[in-house]
Amino acid sequence: MTSTEPEAVALAVIDLARDGQFAEIRDRFAAGLRPLVAAATLQAAWAAEVAELGPVTSIGAPSSEQAGAGAVVISVPVRLERGELALVVSVTDRPRRHHRQEQATQGPRLGTGQPGRRRHALRQGDPCPPGSQPAIDAMTALAERVDSPGLSAETPDGELPFAAPAPYWPDLRGYDPVATAAALGKRMLMCQGGRDYQATVADDLSRWQAGLGGRPDVTIRIYPADNHFFFPGTGPSSPAELAAPQHLDRELAADVSDWLTGKGL
Repeated sequence: MTSTEPEAVALAVIDLARDGQFAEIRDRFAAGLRPLVAAATLQAAWAAEVAELGPVTSIGAPSSEQAGAGAVVISVPVRLERGELALVVSVTDRPRRHHRQEQATQGPRLGTGQPGRRRHALRQGDPCPPGSQPAIDAMTALAERVDSPGLSAETPDGELPFAAPAPYWPDLRGYDPVATAAALGKRMLMCQGGRDYQATVADDLSRWQAGLGGRPDVTIRIYPADNHFFFPGTGPSSPAELAAPQHLDRELAADVSDWLTGKGL
């Protein structure tokens, strides 16, 4: 792989978006990420940016940085009629079928560290940026398809959230994780970040507390300063915070160690 290839891959993503080839962009995601992305969602997100900032007027020179063995992160400045954003693409050199380079856009890092450029990370409680409604409507439509009585094993993956296969959704609808855990009859340790906005204390942990909180063999701990990855911090958590390398909460690590070795909490 030559040094120019990752930059070419990132520039190709922009060209594909401008040409409306969002299924092609999805196909270029790494195999492990591809099922989590729908072409319609990519299209709606791009349309939201264009609706707010106008059409693309110019594309700047890509910059790159090494991101671990076999991966390069490319940042491409994109100027639109009424603003500027940075498209960040992570390119790996692991070959896959069709012999393309695997790639995945890193949404939380778009615009990070670029003064005057659009940031794509929303924090809990932040209002949706202008022009984002098409992306919201597209995801809402995909979610409604899951709830539709017409959902079947033959429903195309592209019509469902994150392009997850159709058989997954009926199975998920019939799955009660709290009841499943309660039936195991095993001792359990449940840890929750107090600043987690993806699985929250109020909406998610409360279900586990209601179903298992009275059992003496179940320990539930909340770490008020921690986010979804149990990284300590202050203020509302955000996707950008999750993308930054940090250390696991030492208190959590000690508690898990004590619980595993039977020292108690």
